Amino acid sequence: MTTTLVALGLFGVLVAAAIAVLLMALLRSRKFRVEGAVPLDAPADRVYAELEDFGRWRTWSAWAARDPAMALRLTGARAGMGAACTWAGDRITGSGGMEVVHAVPRQRLIIRVIYRSPRELEAILEFEVRAQPDGGTLLAWAFHGPASLRLRILDVVRLLGRQVRAEMSHNLAGLRGALEQPAAAATQSTP
Repeated sequence: MTTTLVALGLFGVLVAAAIAVLLMALLRSRKFRVEGAVPLDAPADRVYAELEDFGRWRTWSAWAARDPAMALRLTGARAGMGAACTWAGDRITGSGGMEVVHAVPRQRLIIRVIYRSPRELEAILEFEVRAQPDGGTLLAWAFHGPASLRLRILDVVRLLGRQVRAEMSHNLAGLRGALEQPAAAATQSTP
């Protein structure tokens, strides 16, 4: 009998917690925004060139590393304003498209990202490239868009920001590697 009461009590607590999370999610903004910044040991021009050309993303994107068979098709301009691409991958990578909708050369890039699967989502990815006095670059980024109930629930339990930051961290680590690779190769070939 006491085991049943304990189980019912635990069930009641779980239901109450779920209702509380749902109510908090319903009160959250219908928009989400996650942002960050990372210093890169490369000139701003090189950083911007990597970001504006979707053809180069395959060399440093975490998604491309996770799913090497992912199909990437470039459309529109090669780079900068009007550049676009679509991707189709495994069940985790999913499918979707990206398009540069605003570009200020060597400074700012705004990309509309449309995820078609595994879940539908349309969001904006912004990059601001800031040259630093030491010759490096501070790359500021933001990912934002409409927040479905699912995303608001993830925000309440502090998973949305964590997931987006983790994904960006993997991508930016790949970008850092791509930017440092040519410099390392040049250093090795110098007598």
